[in-house]
Amino acid sequence: MKEEIVKSYFIIAGFNVLKMWKIENRYHPQRSLENPWWLVKTNHGLIEIGLRTHVYQINWEETSLRKIISLDDVTKSLIAIHAHSENDIIKYLKLLRIEFEIKEKFDSNKLW
Repeated sequence: MKEEIVKSYFIIAGFNVLKMWKIENRYHPQRSLENPWWLVKTNHGLIEIGLRTHVYQINWEETSLRKIISLDDVTKSLIAIHAHSENDIIKYLKLLRIEFEIKEKFDSNKLW
């Protein structure tokens, strides 16, 4: 995945991209040169994205959000989701951004 393409996914999804780092491919380390993964610093924290064999993995483990962001029939957890296409990447990043905003609004309105 090329840096400018990854950055465009985040921008289209409404994230403020503060910085990006090319990182080792977490699924196929031997393919890191031709197919790196990316660690993206956003206004909501660090998000990792990269291509596995046939799916893109989006991981937000380095943030405070723990939430399943979609009911789609894909591999997912409280900290990650698999996207099967570029359209899905953008869809899941948009859903992720919305969940961050909801959490931040809720956290700022706590009464205790």
